[in-house]
Amino acid sequence: MNELFVDTNVFLRFLTEDIPKQAQVVEHILQHAATGEITLSTSAFVMAEIIWTLQSYYELSREEVRDKVLAILNTPGEGRKRKHDRPGHGRVRG
Repeated sequence: MNELFVDTNVFLRFLTEDIPKQAQVVEHILQHAATGEITLSTSAFVMAEIIWTLQSYYELSREEVRDKVLAILNTPGEGRKRKHDRPGHGRVRG
């Protein structure tokens, strides 16, 4: 099974759909993760960047940000880093 580390910009393209073609590519990746074809991983740092960017740049409310972050965390096939913040180190499936 392939594992992909997903950074802030990838999630932001999907969550904001500000660049529609890129959002479609990310949706395709998430569909592959949902079917178990690939495993996605990210880090606490990426999640913090997403929260900060959605609140400060996109000016979303705390509730909107919460809903978007929960959508990421509940994505089938998405694992999260717990101890380390680098791809390939300390991966724990979420």
